[in-house]
Amino acid sequence: MSTPTGPERHRTVVSSSTVVSSAVLGIAVLEASTLVAAWTRTPPHPPLGVVPFICACVAVAVVSVGLLRSAATHSAGVVTSAVFATASLLVFGPQKLFTEGMPAILPAVVVGFGLEVLVIVMAARHLMARGAATADVVEGSYR
Repeated sequence: MSTPTGPERHRTVVSSSTVVSSAVLGIAVLEASTLVAAWTRTPPHPPLGVVPFICACVAVAVVSVGLLRSAATHSAGVVTSAVFATASLLVFGPQKLFTEGMPAILPAVVVGFGLEVLVIVMAARHLMARGAATADVVEGSYR
């Protein structure tokens, strides 16, 4: 077995859990900054009525990252992450491009939406792969 040289030598594999966890944490940081803006009334801030929803989203983010860290609860973490990202679309979804304070929040909306899409796509890929693996096992048992 030879030692890889060139570009192959520096190639690293990043697990899907790491990608999803990082994206979830990124969205949670954006939501936490939104909470700070709401509490300090820094314009443009969200209406105070949505603060409990944003707090709940941050709590779900913390739970999903914890679940993703364990092999035993990884799938639950992926599902929880997808639920979190879907709920977060209300905070950083494309509809925010048409709000009154859009120029001030544009960077957060673009980054937040990108991270939300990343989490949802990664979760869908994981669940489809898991479903295919389960279908193979079930089909194999009937032969």
